Amino acid sequence: MRFLTDKFLDKYRSQPPPFGLGKVSDLVFRRTYSRLKPDGSKESWVDCVQRVVEATFRHQRDRIETLPRAWCAGKARRAAESMFEKIWSLKFLPPGRGLWSMGSETVEGDEKSGPLGLPLNNCAFVSTRPHKQLTPAASLAKACHFMMDASMLGVGVSFDTEGAGLSRVGCRPSDETEKISAEAGPITHAVADSRKGWCLALRAQLERYLRNGEGEEWGPEIVFDYSKVRPLGTPLKKFGGVASGPGPLRDLIESLKEQFESRAGALVDSELITNVMNLIGKCVVSGNVRRSAQLALGKASDSNFLGLKDYERHPERVEFGWSSNNTVVVEPGKCDYSEIAGRVALNGEPGIFWKENAQKYGRMGDPPTWADHRAEGCNPCGEQTLESYEVCCLVEIELGRIDTYLEFEETLKSAFLYAKTVTLLSGTGWEETTAIINKNRRIGCSPSGIAQFLAKHTTEELRSWLDRGYAALRHFDELYSEFFGVNTSIKRTTVKPSGTTSLLVGATPGIHAPEDLDVLRRVRLAKTNPLVESLIWDGYHVEPEVGKEKTAVVVTIPISYALPGIRTLSQVGMWEQLERAALLQEWWSDNQVSVTVTFDPETEGPSIKAALELYERRLKSVAFLPRKKVPHGSKTPYPQMPIEGISHKTYLAELELVAERHAANIAQAARDGARSPAPSSLPQDAEMEMFCNTDYCILRRAKSDN
Repeated sequence: MRFLTDKFLDKYRSQPPPFGLGKVSDLVFRRTYSRLKPDGSKESWVDCVQRVVEATFRHQRDRIETLPRAWCAGKARRAAESMFEKIWSLKFLPPGRGLWSMGSETVEGDEKSGPLGLPLNNCAFVSTRPHKQLTPAASLAKACHFMMDASMLGVGVSFDTEGAGLSRVGCRPSDETEKISAEAGPITHAVADSRKGWCLALRAQLERYLRNGEGEEWGPEIVFDYSKVRPLGTPLKKFGGVASGPGPLRDLIESLKEQFESRAGALVDSELITNVMNLIGKCVVSGNVRRSAQLALGKASDSNFLGLKDYERHPERVEFGWSSNNTVVVEPGKCDYSEIAGRVALNGEPGIFWKENAQKYGRMGDPPTWADHRAEGCNPCGEQTLESYEVCCLVEIELGRIDTYLEFEETLKSAFLYAKTVTLLSGTGWEETTAIINKNRRIGCSPSGIAQFLAKHTTEELRSWLDRGYAALRHFDELYSEFFGVNTSIKRTTVKPSGTTSLLVGATPGIHAPEDLDVLRRVRLAKTNPLVESLIWDGYHVEPEVGKEKTAVVVTIPISYALPGIRTLSQVGMWEQLERAALLQEWWSDNQVSVTVTFDPETEGPSIKAALELYERRLKSVAFLPRKKVPHGSKTPYPQMPIEGISHKTYLAELELVAERHAANIAQAARDGARSPAPSSLPQDAEMEMFCNTDYCILRRAKSDN
């Protein structure tokens, strides 16, 4: 049964997609969301939105059919049409992974397994503390297993270091044990060519070394057989792109061996936990253009954790320390921010997470409820409060595309309905995760393009929309939760920084102001992606990605955010950014507000300690980023930044260069008798957008690491 008729869809098929950034939006759509159809052609924007909406309502109907109530086809059709219009016109968007996988075999599963909801969720958190009846060593191994499993499905995962000091690395085996092991021969572990196979290999290596008691020896040697793992370059049918071969897993297994054997008999500390998790992140992204999204949560009193991004002190971490942004858990009113502020002023890390605020409050303008008292962490970009092994789905409401409050409320209804539907697909392969989804039904409805909204409206109008919209969402939740026979959501709202989806809209990401009115936007692609040929033909600058020269390229596209009244980062000071975040935390987000506050190291850096003291009871999390002063036209100190501000003169010159290169390609093709590439017919499936990571997270990590 279809929920969208051809007559309805034909109205949209005759119109061009309302993308906001022209070529860059089209590139992002074709690279990341446009899947291959059964006939081998690529999805149009209408096809993509149709797939998502049809699947969303099919899962709703499947749920209702398990309950003693009727499914109204007419109401469902009208709701589906409304959701289609809102997504097609870019008034709200599911997360990128929803655009990519909702309605695909990645989620639909089979008759035996049923739908798999994990790939539809943006992010997760796992604690390394002792879990249920497991020993500390077994709990840590399980947490690492979850990290790898969820990461390989594209979910961004945060972790804490609460397991530090509770388990040990095994001691070196005695001569007698070595003799017995030699006589028995090594244990062979055949690695299956699957996500599960890689995770089980990781688990086996961890369990070989991790122990609980002092003096316990590590286990016998394991010989890993990688012969069944598909070779490098093999196309991936479910997730797009190509296989990385067994190399990254082999490197992970060997790196773990080095980590553990260099610490024989020692207590597991925060450094070892972070190293292991970071090495897993490195393994997942190796050999492809996918990014890593991890956040490490440590104690503010742990000087060892605080120093992990000091690569002069830890040169060995250069190869994998980039996998996570590092954040400290702080208790309001009980922290001397002096050392933290000094580190932040220097390189932007660590971030700050006030866990007590996250547990105690929904919106921080409302009375405390402690409804989230079981929460232990947050997601990699800091906008979602999460329990251990919990995942969440986030949707974006594009304020810059909405003209009236009534339209905002109507859009919220469709956005909420999509996110709530994802919680119905609670099959994850993890018993704990499924139980938490069914209990909490946590989601995150996030406004984006806030800087663009404030260019046309007052701050008071923003506050009013948010407050009234929050009340509307609470009503929708009560209505639909009763209809689906599930719990109301423990929390419903958030402010995420936005990532690739903002490039479809042409919106400023989340709460953040644009880097500049005119920018160079860099997009990463696998070197083998057929779109590369099309982009070169169109005249865009394409070069190898630094550090991944053999597998990936970066395309540079000049774009403009110039709108009347919009202000750039250089015009919005540290204090105003903090105040905006506090406003959103007070009136909208019952989860958290993801904000990366940029600051001038000279004039604002000395005030960070005071800022943290002033906002520790108004925010739940915050990250900082020092603003490097780079004159327009000079070389940036960070290679291939995702967003690089340029002058308007440079922007016009870049456009002219693109046009000149394209004209030269046409002339050369005419001389050679060649035909131009036809990008719309390039037969390659979209590559799954990995993780909930965003350019702000990437940029913060790049700057803090340099």
